[in-house]
Amino acid sequence: MKVLIATAKPFAAEAVQGIKKEFEGTGHEVVLLEKYETNEQLLDAVKDVDAMIVRSDKITAEVLDAAKNLKIVVRAGAGFDSIDCQYAKEKNVVVENTPGQNANAVAELTFSKMLDLSRHTIPANYDVKVNKTWDKYKFVGRELRGKTLGILGFGRIGQHLG
Repeated sequence: MKVLIATAKPFAAEAVQGIKKEFEGTGHEVVLLEKYETNEQLLDAVKDVDAMIVRSDKITAEVLDAAKNLKIVVRAGAGFDSIDCQYAKEKNVVVENTPGQNANAVAELTFSKMLDLSRHTIPANYDVKVNKTWDKYKFVGRELRGKTLGILGFGRIGQHLG
């Protein structure tokens, strides 16, 4: 079986090595298409693959038609919005995803952005770079301690924040 890892926005190198180790250890071939810039590059890469692993890459009817041997598309992420699931079903291509695999990372990023917003670090950093001044920023009393965090939705990411 030939597996294509197709990502315009690459996975971490360790993740790619782990995927390769798993597949190649069982006799499958892994092909890597990273940082591609045109749809034609993707169309060319899918011509003879049996499986694809993608991130948020657009897997359209055109891509599915170009992939004559394709049996499965796995999206490394929570949704299916970048994949034409209806057309994949018509072509007997299984579509899967990996919900929750990056939930902790997203929760940590969310928390860091709350800190940025509470302390005005983003506009302050911009001002320092552009206007060369910190004068108008008062950081006293801008702590999250003692505040209540409201979480809308309590899925995997919300649970990590809670």
